[in-house]
Amino acid sequence: MKECNKKNLEFYLCIVNNLLKIPQKIAEFCCGNGELSALIDRNHELEKIDLVDIIEVNKLPKNLKLIKSDFELHLDGVDSFKPEVNTLIISVHPCGELTDKIINIAIESRNSFAIMPCCYNSRMKKYDLLNPPSPKKLHYLSEKEYYDTFRIQYAKEKGFNVIKCQINPKITPMNNVLIGIPN
Repeated sequence: MKECNKKNLEFYLCIVNNLLKIPQKIAEFCCGNGELSALIDRNHELEKIDLVDIIEVNKLPKNLKLIKSDFELHLDGVDSFKPEVNTLIISVHPCGELTDKIINIAIESRNSFAIMPCCYNSRMKKYDLLNPPSPKKLHYLSEKEYYDTFRIQYAKEKGFNVIKCQINPKITPMNNVLIGIPN
């Protein structure tokens, strides 16, 4: 993987750029305003972009006009979308259990992923993947590190090579980036 500058959000884009094979498909889960897909599309010849969320936010139509690749907008939520083979799954700050659902979607479809999780709190209690024995939490400095370590182990056990990188915490305290590639 090419060396990335860890001092800014460009680091996340650098990771995604390293994972993309041209031509490639991407699926951006919890796409929000679609800015990430528009940025990636600007620098890559993509076969297709799928943007997945539950609601169309104000700036989304404007950013969709910037996308030159074929794209589809799916507003039925994370659970209803199944990515095609050879799709890079990306997401920046999917809340709580959505991170785990997206990782499971990547595992089930055998697609690579680059996810920057967030919301390490009570929102996560609903999802079974996040209910391991709680005494293990004592070995970690934070819930963020505990949950992401558990996510990494889970993906490894499902046949993925997984690493964790971090962007500068001054940009966001939710700065872990989980990168998974199927074996």
